Amino acid sequence: MNFADRLGPSELFEAEVVKRLNRTGWGAFPFGQSLLSPECRKRLMRFQDGSRRPSLIRWMPDVITFRDVGTKSWVALIDAKVCLSQTGNYAIELSAVETCEIYTDRLFTPTFFVFDDWTVLTPREARQRGRAGPPSENGSGTAYVLVSKQYGVPFEEIFPPVPSNRLEPVAPIANPAMTDLSETHACSRCSEPIGLLMLGSQHFCGPCYCEEKRRAQK
Repeated sequence: MNFADRLGPSELFEAEVVKRLNRTGWGAFPFGQSLLSPECRKRLMRFQDGSRRPSLIRWMPDVITFRDVGTKSWVALIDAKVCLSQTGNYAIELSAVETCEIYTDRLFTPTFFVFDDWTVLTPREARQRGRAGPPSENGSGTAYVLVSKQYGVPFEEIFPPVPSNRLEPVAPIANPAMTDLSETHACSRCSEPIGLLMLGSQHFCGPCYCEEKRRAQK
């Protein structure tokens, strides 16, 4: 399946991600390649630098989303991924992992992969948990990694709904691990004041909570 064939389902899922976030109190907007003209996309696909590397602009995240926390806003970027196979793995292009790492580590903007089974991975998890996939003639032809779906985190744990009558970070009541916290709290690891969960006596944001929980289970 080539890029043009994948574009339709991908754009539909990107729209679903934006719709779900807006419906649950987040502010979400299109981002990345979806804002570029078809001619621009085609030219980017033909580009390589002197080291025969493609432009990572091609793998920009698809959605930007905000959540108000008191007088501030928390921002995140999302690379929406459609699962084209029924295997037990997510397939993520290595260039997409590299791009999300740049946004997270160098542009200081948390970036996530969101799959159409409504699970989430961070670029760090993709890098650490992924293994090289076999050569494939489908897609863009670039290298990719396979990550077991067991590492996917439920969407609502990373992007919990925002109550209509409050601006403080609040977690879904359905998950007993989460708790309603005021804006004076922050993640014990990364200091983000968003989507906090309790683990023992400490507060963690979604990604840090998952890492701490896995570490405690080892």
